[in-house]
Amino acid sequence: MTTDELIGLVLLLMIATGTAHSAAKRGLNWQVWFFLTMLFGPVATLVLNCRKKWRKRKERPVKKIPHALWFYLDEVKKQSGPVSSKKLREMILEKRLGNHSYVWKEGMEEWKKIQDTPLKVLDD
Repeated sequence: MTTDELIGLVLLLMIATGTAHSAAKRGLNWQVWFFLTMLFGPVATLVLNCRKKWRKRKERPVKKIPHALWFYLDEVKKQSGPVSSKKLREMILEKRLGNHSYVWKEGMEEWKKIQDTPLKVLDD
């Protein structure tokens, strides 16, 4: 084995060790990530570090709204609630409610479509 090959192997081991440590801190199996880095090199490290960013892109963004108790009209226009803002956002993300669903909370004069409130889904 030449000196250059030995240096390359040592560098790869260092990168694999760093990747395994980073995976363990995130609650992932460090042995799998060590092996993947040894097999695929720094590409595995890039994948590990980009996983969270890729997952965030798949989520439907909803504007942050202040904590409130909301009422909503379901598919058959039956009044339901109250539910927290957090629960209502979950229902929107699960597509159980959309921009054309009606909501109401204390302080509002009348029922409004979600698209006319801060709950508006950006890409319905």
